[in-house]
Amino acid sequence: MQHSDKKDISFALLSMVIGVFVTLQAFSYSYDSSVLLRGLALAMTLMSVAYFVLVWARSRRRPTSESDPHTQPKSPHGQALLVFALVVGCAVLVPLLGFLASFFLFIYASQVLIAKKHRMLHFFYAIGLSFFIFMVFFGFLGVSLPDSLLPIDQFFKFF
Repeated sequence: MQHSDKKDISFALLSMVIGVFVTLQAFSYSYDSSVLLRGLALAMTLMSVAYFVLVWARSRRRPTSESDPHTQPKSPHGQALLVFALVVGCAVLVPLLGFLASFFLFIYASQVLIAKKHRMLHFFYAIGLSFFIFMVFFGFLGVSLPDSLLPIDQFFKFF
């Protein structure tokens, strides 16, 4: 699939709008239950702004003879877009599934999609890293858990 500057800029603008919307939604929750969600939303917005700047700068540097989309190689930002989409998905899933399930899916999907193959090690690594982050932030540092529809996280909060 070929790409064009117009498509890249359109996607960057759309991702910025989505990032701002999710950030505004994250700030509508109470502070105690949305520290992590606010951080993810802000990271997503900053990533989309940075991506827009990169795409816009790249389109300005390219000579007009290269602007034909049929002669262009594939977008070099594919992996970055994939990570951006996964962060968006994680930010959307935290209020629904909770921290542990969302971060497990985020870490597992990141590894499998970037490596382009499944290994059982990815599964165990995602479980371990999710629990490690959970213990550090919510156990030792005392950050309150974000609210979610499925309170799975509360079950593991034994300290």
